[in-house]
Amino acid sequence: MMYQMIFQAELESLYEMLEFIKVYGERSKLSTLALDQLTVGVEEALVNIISYAYPGEKKGTVEILCENATAQPGVKVIIKDQGVPFNPVENAPKSVAPASAILEKAETTLGGYGISIMVGMMDVVDYKRIDNNNILTLIKYTGAPA
Repeated sequence: MMYQMIFQAELESLYEMLEFIKVYGERSKLSTLALDQLTVGVEEALVNIISYAYPGEKKGTVEILCENATAQPGVKVIIKDQGVPFNPVENAPKSVAPASAILEKAETTLGGYGISIMVGMMDVVDYKRIDNNNILTLIKYTGAPA
């Protein structure tokens, strides 16, 4: 099972993008915890793309592909944009605290935690730059806590 859709890279499209991913996650039988973690991690990635991939007046799109993970049961979300090259994996902290610790710290301090939250919530985060496209792959396994 695979879903694919292209959205405008704007905050007005964020809810629709997240709903698209949630529906796929529910159909893939992710646990409630895994689905919540997938949603939060993907939201962080999408907000960064919307905010920074297309600077100035430049408008762009975000392509989202959802499919089954292959290593073990779960969901793979591939997010593709043609914006400014940015590798969030390269900018992620070398060791990631548990998701609960990241969220607790983020509640008391403003900004700078998006990449940590995204990496902390996902089981796999991978980035590639191919043919002027940023390709971010996020995987959340069924029922697996981050």
